[in-house]
Amino acid sequence: MTLVPGSGLLKRIETPEGRFSLRPEVGRVAEDIEQLLSRLAVEPGVVGQLLEHDEYRAKLVARWRQLREPGALFSDTRISAMIQENFEILRDGPATRNFSRWKVIGRPIFPLFFFTVLPIYETWEEEVWRSEGFLLERARWIDAHIEQVGE
Repeated sequence: MTLVPGSGLLKRIETPEGRFSLRPEVGRVAEDIEQLLSRLAVEPGVVGQLLEHDEYRAKLVARWRQLREPGALFSDTRISAMIQENFEILRDGPATRNFSRWKVIGRPIFPLFFFTVLPIYETWEEEVWRSEGFLLERARWIDAHIEQVGE
């Protein structure tokens, strides 16, 4: 996928399947994500090397705990609120159009069974709530195991 610079009015993403036009605000988000990903790209093994240092591990654990405090970015209430906010935006238009066009609800979408997330739900709303549950459970799992990071 390649982001094509535009006039500011419209951005395009080129993929092997063709070009897709984006509204200006979406184009800016795509650029931001691309820049973020390029900054996050690190050499293999660097994270493991960082985790060998007690000071780095302590700061990582402290930052995770800070982000999980009530009202903070990764608190359960904020995670749920972000999902609910996006659900409301998508519910009355984009989701309906998407799942009218692509009949993927209620059936596996991967050709190989072992890639399929079970259970398979019958509505996209159920998929959203499954994803929310997964994210909340994953955050709680990290809470319980963050002290052992790098050991």
